[in-house]
Amino acid sequence: MDLNCDNIKKIYPKSAKILSKWTDKSLATIALRDLYDFFDSQSIVVLIDDIFHWVIRYDLPTGTYGIGDILEWFETRREAEEAAFEQAFVILEKRLNYIDSNK
Repeated sequence: MDLNCDNIKKIYPKSAKILSKWTDKSLATIALRDLYDFFDSQSIVVLIDDIFHWVIRYDLPTGTYGIGDILEWFETRREAEEAAFEQAFVILEKRLNYIDSNK
């Protein structure tokens, strides 16, 4: 997936709204490095290891936690980051939908 701002807004609208409030930058100019801090602030921790494999640790709205990883290794760190952040957006969007449905 191409993590450009249009795709983020279209596929993950609730997450995009929170990201927009969190940053003082335009979504079009946010760097991958900024996403580490953003997801940390959402209790979704993205880790990329030295062989370009990713792991995500996150809190669930039910008070438990989850760990997600992919048994795929990437050629570059950037490819691993893009795949991990895509999954982080999926996790955040699901969390926000869960919270909204339980109001």
